[in-house]
Amino acid sequence: MNSAISTLPKSAVQVHLATSGADAERWGEFVSTHPGCSGYHRWNWKRVFENTFGWNTFYLVAEDASRIRGILPLVRQEDYLFRKSLCSLPHVREAGIVADDSEIEKLLLEGAKQLAHQTDVDHIELRQRADHDFNMPARTDKVVFVLPVQQDQERMWNSLDGKTRNIVRKSMTYGLTAEFNGSDSLDGFYRVFCHNMRDLGAPVYSKVFFHEIILAFPENTHICTVRQGGNVVAAAFLIGFRDSIEVLWSCSLHKYLPFKPNMFLYWNLLCFAVEREFRLFDFGRCSVGTGTYRFKAQWTSQQIPLRWFSWSRNGIKAPENSRGSAKFRAAVWMWQRLPVPFTTSVGPTLIKYITGV
Repeated sequence: MNSAISTLPKSAVQVHLATSGADAERWGEFVSTHPGCSGYHRWNWKRVFENTFGWNTFYLVAEDASRIRGILPLVRQEDYLFRKSLCSLPHVREAGIVADDSEIEKLLLEGAKQLAHQTDVDHIELRQRADHDFNMPARTDKVVFVLPVQQDQERMWNSLDGKTRNIVRKSMTYGLTAEFNGSDSLDGFYRVFCHNMRDLGAPVYSKVFFHEIILAFPENTHICTVRQGGNVVAAAFLIGFRDSIEVLWSCSLHKYLPFKPNMFLYWNLLCFAVEREFRLFDFGRCSVGTGTYRFKAQWTSQQIPLRWFSWSRNGIKAPENSRGSAKFRAAVWMWQRLPVPFTTSVGPTLIKYITGV
């Protein structure tokens, strides 16, 4: 594979694969200073995907003689029908092209298309937050919700509407407690996560995935566990970047839902954000119109749309989102009735071959 993928003679900008330690260092400097970068552009996500799933990663850099002008991280996947794709990045909401101007954006996009040919890939998915003039179809069914963090807990409390405060108050009457970053936090989170994913009818990630994230970002990852008595009934996995903290995954046990553990969990997450002096609380991505969407909207949060652009080589139609089909609903119904130990064992293998997640 060519190191130099494409060039822009007018400004002597060259697109190439970032592979060396020096490339990684310059990449990190770009991500830390460019306002368009998300936490998912950080170099260590490369290691997370390689170590967890065994996927090949391709980190494209647009660079002139003096500095990096743009980046695009890509992961190569193959689904259960052997369809091959490049995604930026799978299993997270946005890590698409970031560049100094539209010409460099186009150069990186062209580099990605050349890479698709070189790696025998039929499709590219660019997960972006802002709209772009890519002249490609885009999924718009995903959004994120964000909420400004107030200076103290009282102001944070008063920023919520009355109905939400009443439900949180109710949750406080059931003897729930919240703990952050305890010694068994990952184990407690993962047990609830596995039950929750089975109940949703979705394959579960391996515990290795979460462990790799913690290893990659030890100062930025946090786990909150909610207990009733000695039992973990809800939990959340968070990651910080700059002045924002995001809930990557949250979960609760179905049988404890009458005690409002999710409301108790999220109020404690907001208090944690206040305590750590974050400025923005990010509820994470969700699909429009779902129960998760309605839950996040109730916190007086602001909705921000995501745009997942797709490109297909040689006119081959991109794989469609089949989540509304009868076959998908039947698979979900069957999965929900399987024993949790079985879904926990099989899920990590299945999810490796599911794209569009």
